[in-house]
Amino acid sequence: MLFFYCTRFMEFNVKIHPIYASFAIVLLIGIMYVSLLPKAELPEAPLLQADKLVHFSMYAILAYFIHKGFFNQKLANAIGLACLMSFLYGFIVECSQYYFTSSRMFDVFDIFANGTGAIFAYIVVNKYL
Repeated sequence: MLFFYCTRFMEFNVKIHPIYASFAIVLLIGIMYVSLLPKAELPEAPLLQADKLVHFSMYAILAYFIHKGFFNQKLANAIGLACLMSFLYGFIVECSQYYFTSSRMFDVFDIFANGTGAIFAYIVVNKYL
C-alpha cells in the first residue's frame, strides 16, 4: 500500500529542467530588477502603449519558461499552474512598485497586460506545443 502512494507521488513530482529553469530564474530576477528601477533610469517608449506590449511579452515568456523548467509534463494542468504563477508574480511586482519605490506606481493595466500574456502562453502551449 505504501509503495502505491509513493509511486503516485513520484509521478506528479516536480522535475526541474536545468536550462529552462535557469532562464526562468534569470527572468524572475530581471523583471523584478527592472521593475524597481527609478523611472528616470528607464528609456522612454517611442509608442504610447509599448510598455503594455513589453509586459505582455515578458509574462508570456516567463510562463512558458516556468512551465518548461519546473513542471513534469504528466502534471494535469502544468501550463495553467505556470501561467497562474506568472500572473501572481506580476501582481507581486506591481505591489512592490507601489510600496518600495517613490518613482514607480501600481498600474492595473500593467496587471491586465501581465495576465493577458500569461493567458496567451496558456493558449499557445495547449494548442500548438
